[in-house]
Amino acid sequence: MYAAAAHLDRDAWSRPGALDTTVRLGFGPVPGPMAALIHLTEILVHGIDLAVVTGQRRLIDERQADYLLTVMRSMDFDAFRRPGMFGPARPSSADAPAHDRLLAFLGRSTSAA
Repeated sequence: MYAAAAHLDRDAWSRPGALDTTVRLGFGPVPGPMAALIHLTEILVHGIDLAVVTGQRRLIDERQADYLLTVMRSMDFDAFRRPGMFGPARPSSADAPAHDRLLAFLGRSTSAA
């Protein structure tokens, strides 16, 4: 089931003009590039959450985590800091792995405790 969903998802984002459309999400319509960023965030951050809580941090792509963190820091991210989305940023060390810094930026715990 997951493989089928991944295939459909890849096909949808790979079609010509996918980023030129408006995508209707649960909270309203958004431009294609923003929808793609939201989608990437969902997949990457929830994947990191799962890797952390199951003790599989070795599976995390630190380059992707660093990329997403850089993009998010360049945005006016406070609009997304609300219940059901993201909490206030938590402290993190500058030398922490990118996924820890990303989770902390999003208000998540970086430990599996």
